[in-house]
Amino acid sequence: MEKSAILIVGGYGHVGSQIATWLQAAVVAPVRIAGRDKSKLAEASARLCCQSAHLDLGMPETWPQALVGVGCVIVCVDQTDTGFAAEVLKRGLVYLDITADDGFFRQIEALDGLARDKGGRAVLSVGLAPGLTNLLVKAAAAHMDTVESARIGILLGLGDTHG
Repeated sequence: MEKSAILIVGGYGHVGSQIATWLQAAVVAPVRIAGRDKSKLAEASARLCCQSAHLDLGMPETWPQALVGVGCVIVCVDQTDTGFAAEVLKRGLVYLDITADDGFFRQIEALDGLARDKGGRAVLSVGLAPGLTNLLVKAAAAHMDTVESARIGILLGLGDTHG
């Protein structure tokens, strides 16, 4: 039985293509990159040796075909509307978001009932910041007697690999 594919929205971008490369090397499941620019998508899928799907977050009619055979969706692009996340959760899939918009995440959290009813899962804040930075603060706080608050700041240099 073939494993469900992992769909990477924004898969031809800097971070998305790195995730695709890592997942391809790990041979976890078939990797499918998705995006709205068909020429960039074709070039990247050939370079990464993976499947591709045209998907435009602003065009819901592109979503169903891109989601066929998918078990997990990794989103690497900012969004302002939760329609796509709701569609993923409604299908009982895993929605993983590496972006950093807390307000948007709160909107996705409001979809908890839908996700539970349909067997979907949303995993949010899994990038560097937020994400790893939050885990580092939690680990440091575990070694302190009391913690009243924590402020997180990071500096990323130009040209560094991050995400």
